[in-house]
Amino acid sequence: MNPNGGGPKWENWLMVSLLMGTAAYYLFNTKPTSKEITYIDFVQNYLAKNAIEMIVLTEDKSGSSFKYRANIQTNTGETVHLVLP
Repeated sequence: MNPNGGGPKWENWLMVSLLMGTAAYYLFNTKPTSKEITYIDFVQNYLAKNAIEMIVLTEDKSGSSFKYRANIQTNTGETVHLVLP
């Protein structure tokens, strides 16, 4: 509000609507993270049932305790990952 009794500044409304639009876009377009599974789960629940569409091996360069990860995309569109030693 202006100190002389004027209405609200339209630049502020524009800024608030831009921030709300950005937050809404982020909330509706974020993908869920993949679920970590064990090797036994991988074999029994995915490999034995032929439910795997693609496996992508990636290298983790962050210096954590594991070095490789297998990102697995299933036929249903679910994404899981398996940490490799």
